[in-house]
Amino acid sequence: MIETLVVRAPKKAGLPSEDGWAIFQRGGKLVAIVVDGHGIYVDAKGNRQRDKSLVPLFTMEVVENIRSLIMEHVLAIRFLSIFNITADRVRHWQSQVDPRAKSGQQSVGACVSAVIVDDRWVHLAQAGDCRLYVSTGVGLGFRQLSEDHEISRGSERERLKPFLDKGTLEVESSYPRDRLLKPGSDNCPGRSLAVTRSFGDYFFDGAVTHEPECRRFDLVTHGEHELYALCSDGGNGIVEEVLEHVRGRARSAPWDEIEAMTSACLIDRGDDVTIIWFRKVPWP
Repeated sequence: MIETLVVRAPKKAGLPSEDGWAIFQRGGKLVAIVVDGHGIYVDAKGNRQRDKSLVPLFTMEVVENIRSLIMEHVLAIRFLSIFNITADRVRHWQSQVDPRAKSGQQSVGACVSAVIVDDRWVHLAQAGDCRLYVSTGVGLGFRQLSEDHEISRGSERERLKPFLDKGTLEVESSYPRDRLLKPGSDNCPGRSLAVTRSFGDYFFDGAVTHEPECRRFDLVTHGEHELYALCSDGGNGIVEEVLEHVRGRARSAPWDEIEAMTSACLIDRGDDVTIIWFRKVPWP
């Protein structure tokens, strides 16, 4: 049996969240999806502005397509196909609802992490920087299982080397992490992006890909009854703080305590937050 808890909040009360999520169980398997959207547009004066209207819709379109495709057959082997089909559908959808997408005035994207949990494995498909964590009884009390897709990561820089060598893309030094930069022109301002994999972000001419990195983690090795968290990047610090708080007792920590601690950490949030907690529990 797998128990779950979802805690989420927008960056500011009253505003729509740019995160999306889905969770369901079927045939003894848990499916959890977290999507973190982002986007800008170029206004009439050529200035870049955050797009607060289209991003939540784009995020929901990604969530619903991945969810419905996984529901057809809950098989981790289909992750790549599911992401490819979703990318095609979302691009078609955006071309119908947003004329700015064709002109290069719009740049909307979404990072995605999806997991399927069965009797033995946690299967992860990831494009971007939505993270998967697991509790541990040593050290800080947690381990980050996923690895962000960003330009500072060696394998991603190597993948993007042809674009960097040609000068079509550059690396922008930035805090807290370097960003991928597409230089602008007289007619179109440049854009920068913190991640190197996501849905959308067509402005980067195929360099930014939706293709997921697929990995699996042995529940026996990592702890069958440990506490796991799938989260958008706004939830990283919160997850780490909660797992450090329950270090050594995450397997038995009451859900009320986990929820209260997570909610308390939301007070100082600087981003949209979505956290899906899950834990396998022994049959009574």
